[in-house]
Amino acid sequence: MLLLVLAPAALIAPAQPPAIQGPTVEGLVLNQAGKPLPASIGLIPMFQRDEPFPFKTVENKLVISKKKKPGFQLPIPAPGLYILDIRGRGCLPIQVPVLLGENGLKGLEITPIPDKPQGEVKPISPDPNLVKMAALYAAHREREITYRKAIKARFDQKASSGVPDSGLILDWTPDLESLTTDLKTESDPEILSLAAVCYLDLGSKMAKLDPEVAGMALDKLPATSPWWAFNPRSAGSAFAASNRNADWSAFREALSKDNPDNEVRAYGVYSQVASAFNKGDREKFNALYETLTAEFKGTRYAKSAKTFDPAKMPPPAGTAPVEVPPVPSPIPEAAPTLEATPTPETTPAPEATPAPEATPTPAPIPMENPILAPAQP
Repeated sequence: MLLLVLAPAALIAPAQPPAIQGPTVEGLVLNQAGKPLPASIGLIPMFQRDEPFPFKTVENKLVISKKKKPGFQLPIPAPGLYILDIRGRGCLPIQVPVLLGENGLKGLEITPIPDKPQGEVKPISPDPNLVKMAALYAAHREREITYRKAIKARFDQKASSGVPDSGLILDWTPDLESLTTDLKTESDPEILSLAAVCYLDLGSKMAKLDPEVAGMALDKLPATSPWWAFNPRSAGSAFAASNRNADWSAFREALSKDNPDNEVRAYGVYSQVASAFNKGDREKFNALYETLTAEFKGTRYAKSAKTFDPAKMPPPAGTAPVEVPPVPSPIPEAAPTLEATPTPETTPAPEATPAPEATPTPAPIPMENPILAPAQP
């Protein structure tokens, strides 16, 4: 009789959630008073950082008991470079790049800034390196918005008057100087890597990079660096800016084989496909194209490669002794859309042409849209 009583009780007992397996990001989101704050936390893969929100999020738990601790536990899909996205109720969102390994990341303490702060606010974290990383990335996002607005203003002027302005003029001097200081003074390897990719990315926004500083930034970013996921297309113009043209081809090949990020490796192959196309090297083009569309199927670069038309391949030309890396594209003729988020079918990165070579024949890929989706408030 006892069994008949206990059995229904067992059936209605709440099931315990399964323990999270694998590496995680763990921490606590607090309000300005130091109490647990309702918040959602998610990860965005670095190559998808223009997506407005994480695909999956977890909640910051507020309940305190003997069996439960407040905070969050966020599973990591795979080791790699991510944007950690924290959105606290009534607070400004926080995005900070994090490089996650097999051990995950533990002990985070995040204090978002209120939408309407009253009095002095606390730093977003007691970890000064995390505060610096968040500040560097926030400044980068502001530069992206400034660049988009400047381009849109130029298109609007051309649309209204029929005559384009004299040129896109943006003064990136304070940003270049600030990032140069970071490259020379910071010691944390992740801060240095972020400062390096931010500096080189400015070269794709019509900033004139200092050859010495561009070389310094490249030295922080070997072909094996996961930080190339930030914007792999900035690599070619970086080699040109630092007067390292002779090293570009070898670096690009190493990028396609040795980088830990699948999208970055796909870009390395994609760039070689464009190079073979422009040189009229049909045999190399076919081999690389097959590699890109088979081994890297599903990547945005494999999808972009479909714009190559073998029927329009230029005739073979003599191989130049030194291959010139890509340089930033001119302003495209089509007006950008600020709200549009790049889809996988579009050419993934806007700032550089696929692969300008020694041959004067231009690449066949349609001009890319340099407009990235703005960060969501």
